[in-house]
Amino acid sequence: MLRTPVLLILAALVLASPAAAATTIVPDRFDDPLPVGTSCAPGHPTGTCTLRAAVAAGANGDTVALAAGEYALEQGQLQVTTDITITGSGPAATTIRQLTVGKRVMEFDPLVTGAMQGLTITGGNIVGGPGANGSLATPVGADGGSAYGSAINARGTLLTLTLVTIVGNSSTGGKGGNGFTPASGVGAKGGNGGFAASSAIQSSGHVNLDRVTVAGNIAHGGDGGTGASGTGSNPGGAGGQGGPGSGAIEGGSAMVLVVRNSTISGNTGFAGAGGHGGSGGMSGNGGNGGRSVRGSGGAISSNGDVTLVNTTVTANEVHGGAGGVGGAGGIASTGGDGGFAEAGVGGGVALFNGAAGHFASATLVANGAFPGPGGGGGAGGSVPGATGATSSSEGGNVLAYSSTLDIRDSVIAGGVGTPSWSNCSVGAGSGTVVTSQGYNVEDLDQCIPVPDVSDSQDLDPLLGPLQDNGGPTTTMAPLSGSPLIDGGPATCLDAASVALTTDQRGAPRGTPCDIGAYEAVAPTATAPPSITGTPLAGETLTCQPGTFGGDGPQTTETVWLRDGQQAAAGSQYAIPAADVGHTLACRMTATNAYGSASSDSAGVPVNAAPTPPVVVPAGGAVAIAKLSRFKISPKKLHGATKAKVTFTLSAPAKVAFTLCRRSGKKCNRVTKGAPKALAGKKGANTVRLKAKGLKRARYRLSAKPAGGKAAQIALQVVR
Repeated sequence: MLRTPVLLILAALVLASPAAAATTIVPDRFDDPLPVGTSCAPGHPTGTCTLRAAVAAGANGDTVALAAGEYALEQGQLQVTTDITITGSGPAATTIRQLTVGKRVMEFDPLVTGAMQGLTITGGNIVGGPGANGSLATPVGADGGSAYGSAINARGTLLTLTLVTIVGNSSTGGKGGNGFTPASGVGAKGGNGGFAASSAIQSSGHVNLDRVTVAGNIAHGGDGGTGASGTGSNPGGAGGQGGPGSGAIEGGSAMVLVVRNSTISGNTGFAGAGGHGGSGGMSGNGGNGGRSVRGSGGAISSNGDVTLVNTTVTANEVHGGAGGVGGAGGIASTGGDGGFAEAGVGGGVALFNGAAGHFASATLVANGAFPGPGGGGGAGGSVPGATGATSSSEGGNVLAYSSTLDIRDSVIAGGVGTPSWSNCSVGAGSGTVVTSQGYNVEDLDQCIPVPDVSDSQDLDPLLGPLQDNGGPTTTMAPLSGSPLIDGGPATCLDAASVALTTDQRGAPRGTPCDIGAYEAVAPTATAPPSITGTPLAGETLTCQPGTFGGDGPQTTETVWLRDGQQAAAGSQYAIPAADVGHTLACRMTATNAYGSASSDSAGVPVNAAPTPPVVVPAGGAVAIAKLSRFKISPKKLHGATKAKVTFTLSAPAKVAFTLCRRSGKKCNRVTKGAPKALAGKKGANTVRLKAKGLKRARYRLSAKPAGGKAAQIALQVVR
């Protein structure tokens, strides 16, 4: 459907600028028709500038500005060939969605400097092609095609992503082809499944991520092909290997990945299953089941440089595939052995072969590496095949193999894997060196071989769930009593030893700072409460709330102070005569999991209620007002109704009213409902009594003129 964004007028103005100047190109439609008839050239017809046409038209330094809405890709991936910036209206507002089957969302040419901000990238679904089945000319099945970079393929690119969400993309390796039985009668091997990796980002260049969410992306290695059956006394062919399924972000030795203020969560890599072994001939042995090759790095898998600062990596997983089932053996023959199943390794971050990791104020929690089952042995005419073995799943949160890793002010906990390596596996491979730069917390003792004196091991970090705690990305807040709170150094530093002034959300870092990506912030008063109402005896004051900063949720409490000492609680205060001459203030206290803060209003002095004028009759004696004909109608009140109260005064006087709830012989005074004090006039007077807020009960209303005697009347509130 064709729609015209509001920015179209801006586009016409900007596109009229000189060709040499940087240009902002604003697409004016959200669909993706064939390129014929589309144009983003200056003066283009309305409704012809698509996202694809805008990217193709962009020159070095240009910006493609996207309005709120979903931009559909129906003609394959976007190809970025120049140094452009693509901006949206925010990840929740602007989406680029791939609708073409088997295509990634976008690819950057080598050496391009690209940037994107304020948008969501989704729907990439690269699928490797299936390997060809074996033939007479080529008996062995061909390998399945590989799949990588389903959201973004950045080949040698300098790429910067800011306020971007990459979600719901998938890479699927192709299945290996089946083996062929040639004239010799020996079953040929099945082809290997294709590997699947980088369901979010593939890079061989420099990638900067800031306030980015990478979540819910899946890579699945291809299954191995089936081995061909043998004939006569010939054995069956072995099954092909299952392809590995690796991280959401992957790169080789040339990749430099810097992740700041971001969350990588819920991404999964699955290795493909090994292919079944072929059956042996009438008297031939069965072929062995194919091996399943391990996957690695559910969030990140790299041979290059990886830096995590103020970043949360959680709930990512990598799974080993199942080993292939062995083929059946013929008469008096042996069944094929089940395929070996390599377990997944590095459920969170996997560093290999010279990679260098740098973690600063990072939270790596509850990532998992899982094994696949070994393949079942094939039935044998005389001896069945052996069941395939499986390896250990190492490094639920972190794997460092032939790599270096330095860690500071970070928390690693709750990893899932083989118990000895459920959090980390950091000792294998030549040249592996893990260095603590202090103030790290782990709930086991697997991640830092030589701890710093400031490190804490075997300590539960007490973290809350991944959720919206404010800021552009989801985070994990420390719970009350967490050792992470104020557990860090006086100043947290990033991987380059530069002071961190904020946490992942952008909240200010404290002194000392907290360990991990989240800085817990206790309440702070930002504006004091204030008092409304008249500070006279008999009147009621209200405390208007102040405001507080700090983390939520917060509870608040209000108390009243008389000359600095607590006198009552609640948001309202009925002033008794005893407060005359004293100063009242209200105090609000806000409390969250990390502390509390109080703030006082300005004080108000309490004065006595003004005395009604004294009427001196002609004879010179002071007239004392008498109250008579005191009535209320109705005497039975329902819900929020009001009653009419009438009385007669013999002279002008101030009349005060009190209301009490009867309980046996007692009558307990209540502050709600009674009419306010009235400067009564001589003769008939009328006031109102409000039943709202009064409990079901019998009450007594008193009216007393200044200097005179009180009159009383009974009433009842029924509901």
